[in-house]
Parts: sequence; C-alpha cells; structure tokens
Amino acid sequence: MLFDKYNLVWDRWLELNSTKSKWQKRKYRKFLYHCFCHDMFEFIKNLCARKRMLLWGTKRIGGGTQIPYIED
Repeated sequence: MLFDKYNLVWDRWLELNSTKSKWQKRKYRKFLYHCFCHDMFEFIKNLCARKRMLLWGTKRIGGGTQIPYIED
C-alpha cells in the first residue's frame, strides 16, 4: 500500500528523467527509500500511540498502586 505509492513516484520520475546518470537515479531512489522508511516509522509510532503503548512518562495513569522496589 505505502510501498506502492513510492513505486509509482519512482516510475513517474524515471519516465521524466530517463536520461539521468545512474548515480543521479541511485541518489533519487535512495531518497525515496528514506522517505518510505520515515513514513513507515511514523505509521507504526502513531499505531502504538493509539493503542496507548507509548506512554514514556508523558502522562500519569490513574488507578492502581505502585509496587515498592526492594533490592535484595
């Protein structure tokens, strides 16, 4: 789904810039891959945030009592 979006962008760019050197093509492909990875990270982060799995001390959750830590 998300990967298909970047494949379409790559195909379109390649049609318009078919005479570019292989290094320019590689650089643009690497840029698209970086954008894909960033979007995938944001998707997973938002998914975890919706499930309240990313709390990291930003908000106190009411209820329950804290278990004291006893080191033996």
